[in-house]
Amino acid sequence: MRRFFLVRVVFRSRLHALLNVPAANPEIGAVRKQVDPLTTFVTLKERDIIMTIVKSLPSLLAAAALCAISAGVAAQTIDIKCETRSNRSKASVDGKNLAQGNYSAVLTSGANQAQSPYQASVGDEAEFDFDSNRGDIAEGATPIAPNFIKRNRVKGAILDVNGNVVVRGSAICRDR
Repeated sequence: MRRFFLVRVVFRSRLHALLNVPAANPEIGAVRKQVDPLTTFVTLKERDIIMTIVKSLPSLLAAAALCAISAGVAAQTIDIKCETRSNRSKASVDGKNLAQGNYSAVLTSGANQAQSPYQASVGDEAEFDFDSNRGDIAEGATPIAPNFIKRNRVKGAILDVNGNVVVRGSAICRDR
């Protein structure tokens, strides 16, 4: 003898379409008795399926929303490192999670400001070096004065080819 449960389904037709269960189910060998347009008798198995969907729906929606947010937007980050010596100033500005393109970095300390030449990102990163050492400048660092960094603090920004700030940050420099 089959057991049937009375279930009140507000969106009955949508639920049946979702479960792909017709009103007459040949696997069960029975036709559901309809009491009124919103009430249907279902088997234990069908009831379990309905309850599983109803119980997991909030979790599934939350997970889908988090995936959509995290997949759609990866926040750009900036990492600024700097160092001062009695005769040298040195800084690096690194951007991560950047879109493919050409970028420039601007380094500011006190009233001093320097901008690197534009360069293509590698993957989702772009790295810029600023230095007062001639050897590092010869290797591609943007030249700055030996006393460029003031009060051991710098601000950095990464710009896109249109001059828009993509990401910015600041750092306290190590004094050596």
